[in-house]
Amino acid sequence: MMVTTARVPFVGMLAVLAACPRPIDELGVNLAPVARVVAPQLWPAGEPASLDPTFSEDPEGGPLRFRATFGDGTPDAESGGALEHVYAAPASYGVELVATDEQGRDERVQVQVVVIGDALEPCTCDLPCVDDALCVEGICRSFASSLADDENPLAGIQLVCP
Repeated sequence: MMVTTARVPFVGMLAVLAACPRPIDELGVNLAPVARVVAPQLWPAGEPASLDPTFSEDPEGGPLRFRATFGDGTPDAESGGALEHVYAAPASYGVELVATDEQGRDERVQVQVVVIGDALEPCTCDLPCVDDALCVEGICRSFASSLADDENPLAGIQLVCP
């Protein structure tokens, strides 16, 4: 009796997964969430600053929990949505947002908030925002994402100057 064998080339895991009729999450793969945060670029000391992580998403569609480290030595804050924090002193603070999915997988993103001692002057066309921040609702807001080359969702609602 003669046995014949056939050689099948390895096509790679992605090709196998692409041909599989079941969604990837049914195979037990938990993809990392995408962490995104919008924060004020400049903010006055003593006023509550809002950090908006609601542009973050879980590729499997589940809910996310958020934890923020504000960079000023205060305890971290946790939430299912927007977070507020009051900075006591003028300085530049590195804020880290961690988005965690239902299975405990997390992703991090960082953004700078510059706290000033003066009363907040609104962002205008005369005083443009710096770096990549955009003027939205009268405030210079920075956007950060855990995805490289992620599109800024604020670009569609920024202040349009005459």
